[in-house]
Amino acid sequence: MPDGEEWAGTDFLLPAMTDRGLDARWVVWDDADVDWSEGLVAVRSTWDYATRRDEFVAWAEKQDNESLDRDASPGRTSRAILYHVVCNPGYYLTPFLGAKRGFSRLQHQTERGEVPIIEAFRTAETWVAELLQASTPEQRSLVEERPNEVRTLRKVIRHVLEHDWEHLRELSRRPGGPQL
Repeated sequence: MPDGEEWAGTDFLLPAMTDRGLDARWVVWDDADVDWSEGLVAVRSTWDYATRRDEFVAWAEKQDNESLDRDASPGRTSRAILYHVVCNPGYYLTPFLGAKRGFSRLQHQTERGEVPIIEAFRTAETWVAELLQASTPEQRSLVEERPNEVRTLRKVIRHVLEHDWEHLRELSRRPGGPQL
Protein backbone atom coordinates (compact mmCIF):
# COMPACT_ATOMS: atom_id res chain seq x y z
CA MET A 1 0.00 0.00 0.00
CA PRO A 2 1.33 3.46 -0.76
CA ASP A 3 0.96 4.52 2.87
CA GLY A 4 2.67 1.45 4.28
CA GLU A 5 1.21 -0.21 7.34
CA GLU A 6 -0.78 2.77 8.50
CA TRP A 7 -3.85 1.55 6.61
CA ALA A 8 -3.96 -1.39 9.04
CA GLY A 9 -3.55 0.78 12.11
CA THR A 10 0.02 -0.33 12.78
CA ASP A 11 3.42 1.17 12.16
CA PHE A 12 6.03 -1.38 13.14
CA LEU A 13 8.18 -1.98 10.07
CA LEU A 14 9.73 1.46 9.47
CA PRO A 15 10.68 2.09 13.11
CA ALA A 16 12.18 -1.40 13.38
CA MET A 17 14.26 -0.82 10.26
CA THR A 18 15.33 2.65 11.44
CA ASP A 19 16.37 1.17 14.80
CA ARG A 20 18.68 -1.13 12.86
CA GLY A 21 20.32 1.77 11.01
CA LEU A 22 18.45 1.31 7.73
CA ASP A 23 17.11 4.21 5.68
CA ALA A 24 13.61 2.87 5.06
CA ARG A 25 10.61 4.49 3.44
CA TRP A 26 7.39 3.54 1.69
CA VAL A 27 7.19 4.24 -2.02
CA VAL A 28 4.66 3.53 -4.71
CA TRP A 29 5.71 0.90 -7.25
CA ASP A 30 5.13 3.06 -10.34
CA ASP A 31 6.79 6.25 -9.06
CA ALA A 32 9.17 7.30 -11.84
CA ASP A 33 11.31 9.25 -9.34
CA VAL A 34 12.27 6.17 -7.32
CA ASP A 35 15.74 4.80 -7.99
CA TRP A 36 15.12 1.07 -7.62
CA SER A 37 18.83 0.32 -7.86
CA GLU A 38 19.69 2.04 -4.58
CA GLY A 39 20.34 -0.48 -1.84
CA LEU A 40 17.87 -3.05 -0.64
CA VAL A 41 14.33 -3.06 -2.00
CA ALA A 42 11.57 -5.08 -0.38
CA VAL A 43 8.44 -5.23 -2.49
CA ARG A 44 5.49 -5.98 -0.22
CA SER A 45 2.68 -5.59 -2.68
CA THR A 46 2.06 -4.19 -6.10
CA TRP A 47 -1.40 -3.47 -4.77
CA ASP A 48 -2.89 -1.92 -7.91
CA TYR A 49 -1.12 -3.97 -10.56
CA ALA A 50 -4.14 -6.16 -11.27
CA THR A 51 -6.04 -3.11 -12.44
CA ARG A 52 -3.19 -2.05 -14.74
CA ARG A 53 -2.55 -5.19 -16.77
CA ASP A 54 -4.04 -3.38 -19.75
CA GLU A 55 -1.04 -1.00 -19.69
CA PHE A 56 1.23 -4.01 -20.16
CA VAL A 57 -0.86 -5.35 -23.03
CA ALA A 58 -1.13 -1.87 -24.60
CA TRP A 59 2.66 -1.55 -24.58
CA ALA A 60 3.03 -4.98 -26.18
CA GLU A 61 0.52 -4.06 -28.86
CA LYS A 62 2.63 -1.06 -29.94
CA GLN A 63 5.81 -3.07 -30.44
CA ASP A 64 7.04 -3.95 -33.92
CA ASN A 65 8.81 -7.18 -34.82
CA GLU A 66 12.25 -5.57 -34.72
CA SER A 67 11.86 -4.29 -31.18
CA LEU A 68 10.38 -7.58 -29.95
CA ASP A 69 13.20 -9.63 -31.46
CA ARG A 70 16.11 -7.35 -30.55
CA ASP A 71 18.87 -9.21 -28.69
CA ALA A 72 18.51 -8.52 -25.00
CA SER A 73 21.73 -10.04 -23.75
CA PRO A 74 21.76 -11.30 -21.17
CA GLY A 75 18.32 -12.80 -21.25
CA ARG A 76 15.43 -13.41 -23.55
CA THR A 77 14.00 -11.22 -26.25
CA SER A 78 10.89 -9.22 -25.43
CA ARG A 79 8.91 -11.56 -27.67
CA ALA A 80 10.10 -14.61 -25.70
CA ILE A 81 9.03 -12.95 -22.46
CA LEU A 82 5.58 -12.15 -23.86
CA TYR A 83 5.20 -15.75 -25.06
CA HIS A 84 6.14 -16.92 -21.58
CA VAL A 85 3.67 -14.60 -19.84
CA VAL A 86 0.67 -14.95 -22.14
CA CYS A 87 -0.77 -18.24 -20.86
CA ASN A 88 0.99 -18.52 -17.52
CA PRO A 89 -2.15 -17.84 -15.44
CA GLY A 90 -3.85 -20.89 -16.90
CA TYR A 91 -1.09 -23.24 -15.82
CA TYR A 92 -1.29 -22.12 -12.20
CA LEU A 93 -5.08 -21.90 -11.94
CA THR A 94 -5.90 -25.25 -13.56
CA PRO A 95 -5.18 -27.42 -10.47
CA PHE A 96 -7.69 -25.37 -8.48
CA LEU A 97 -10.34 -24.57 -11.03
CA GLY A 98 -10.26 -27.54 -13.34
CA ALA A 99 -8.74 -27.95 -16.74
CA LYS A 100 -9.50 -25.25 -19.25
CA ARG A 101 -8.44 -26.82 -22.49
CA GLY A 102 -6.59 -24.49 -24.73
CA PHE A 103 -3.94 -22.60 -22.77
CA SER A 104 -1.08 -24.72 -24.11
CA ARG A 105 -2.52 -24.78 -27.61
CA LEU A 106 -3.00 -21.00 -27.54
CA GLN A 107 0.60 -20.47 -26.44
CA HIS A 108 1.95 -22.76 -29.18
CA GLN A 109 -0.24 -21.06 -31.82
CA THR A 110 1.06 -17.69 -30.65
CA GLU A 111 4.68 -18.84 -30.77
CA ARG A 112 4.14 -20.13 -34.34
CA GLY A 113 2.62 -16.79 -35.37
CA GLU A 114 -0.85 -18.25 -35.98
CA VAL A 115 -2.43 -16.04 -33.29
CA PRO A 116 -1.30 -12.43 -32.74
CA ILE A 117 0.18 -11.88 -29.28
CA ILE A 118 -2.46 -9.30 -28.34
CA GLU A 119 -5.28 -11.65 -29.34
CA ALA A 120 -3.63 -14.37 -27.23
CA PHE A 121 -3.46 -12.05 -24.18
CA ARG A 122 -7.11 -11.07 -24.55
CA THR A 123 -8.20 -14.71 -25.01
CA ALA A 124 -6.20 -15.90 -22.00
CA GLU A 125 -7.61 -13.05 -19.87
CA THR A 126 -11.15 -14.02 -20.87
CA TRP A 127 -10.53 -17.67 -20.02
CA VAL A 128 -9.04 -16.79 -16.62
CA ALA A 129 -11.99 -14.53 -15.83
CA GLU A 130 -14.42 -17.29 -16.82
CA LEU A 131 -12.61 -19.82 -14.64
CA LEU A 132 -12.61 -17.50 -11.63
CA GLN A 133 -16.23 -16.48 -12.06
CA ALA A 134 -17.35 -20.10 -12.36
CA SER A 135 -15.35 -21.29 -9.34
CA THR A 136 -17.20 -23.03 -6.55
CA PRO A 137 -16.74 -22.48 -2.81
CA GLU A 138 -15.00 -25.87 -2.66
CA GLN A 139 -12.52 -24.83 -5.35
CA ARG A 140 -11.87 -21.51 -3.64
CA SER A 141 -11.11 -23.26 -0.34
CA LEU A 142 -8.93 -26.02 -1.81
CA VAL A 143 -5.48 -26.46 -0.29
CA GLU A 144 -2.84 -28.17 -2.42
CA GLU A 145 0.07 -29.59 -0.45
CA ARG A 146 3.31 -29.81 -2.38
CA PRO A 147 6.70 -31.04 -1.20
CA ASN A 148 8.03 -27.53 -0.49
CA GLU A 149 4.91 -25.41 -0.18
CA VAL A 150 1.20 -25.25 0.43
CA ARG A 151 -0.86 -23.58 -2.27
CA THR A 152 -4.28 -22.00 -2.07
CA LEU A 153 -6.20 -20.26 -4.83
CA ARG A 154 -5.44 -16.92 -3.23
CA LYS A 155 -1.70 -17.66 -3.21
CA VAL A 156 -1.85 -18.80 -6.82
CA ILE A 157 -3.61 -15.62 -7.95
CA ARG A 158 -1.02 -13.55 -6.12
CA HIS A 159 1.77 -15.58 -7.72
CA VAL A 160 0.30 -15.00 -11.19
CA LEU A 161 0.14 -11.23 -10.61
CA GLU A 162 3.66 -11.11 -9.19
CA HIS A 163 4.96 -13.24 -12.08
CA ASP A 164 3.49 -10.87 -14.66
CA TRP A 165 4.80 -7.88 -12.68
CA GLU A 166 8.34 -9.29 -12.60
CA HIS A 167 8.35 -9.61 -16.37
CA LEU A 168 6.79 -6.19 -16.83
CA ARG A 169 9.62 -4.74 -14.72
CA GLU A 170 12.14 -6.71 -16.79
CA LEU A 171 10.72 -5.27 -20.01
CA SER A 172 10.55 -1.75 -18.55
CA ARG A 173 14.32 -1.68 -18.07
CA ARG A 174 14.93 -2.17 -21.79
CA PRO A 175 15.18 0.60 -24.38
CA GLY A 176 11.63 1.30 -25.57
CA GLY A 177 10.16 -0.83 -22.78
CA PRO A 178 6.89 0.02 -21.07
CA GLN A 179 7.01 2.98 -18.72
CA LEU A 180 6.13 2.20 -15.13
